[in-house]
Amino acid sequence: MATRCIICERETGGTPIAEDAVIKAIRAGKQALRMAQNNRLVVCNDCMEGYRAKRERFEKSLVQNIVLGGIIFLGLAIVPIFTKAGFQLGAALVGLLFLLGLVLLTVLTSYSPSLVGGLPKGAAQSSRPGFFGGIASKAAPTIKKGSEKEKAASQKSKKR
Repeated sequence: MATRCIICERETGGTPIAEDAVIKAIRAGKQALRMAQNNRLVVCNDCMEGYRAKRERFEKSLVQNIVLGGIIFLGLAIVPIFTKAGFQLGAALVGLLFLLGLVLLTVLTSYSPSLVGGLPKGAAQSSRPGFFGGIASKAAPTIKKGSEKEKAASQKSKKR
């Protein structure tokens, strides 16, 4: 099983990504089509800046679309109550479907997986805290291809 960067697609070491529902679904689909390579997915140190920017864009668009969909859902579900129409189940369901559609569209178009344990020490940190535990400030375990000295340093940082 090779270790590949999700940004540059090179075989390299780095910070592993979290195996969340989206990654598991992609892996299941590839296995069903018999095209799975079962690579271990990481973000290499060279691509960490690009990854951070992509993850922040995803988090921002996800929050914006959830808020927008929530407003539309509440508008379709609550506004009829204040009018003479009363509660309209059909309108509420349409609003809920719209909300779920926006979230699904965001995930399908701009998904960026979170890292196991967050960004490694020394990587540029966001000015705002991560959302959904995506980019945390604690050190992440890293997968390194190199000397025993590098492996020992990585083990030290894990103990902290």
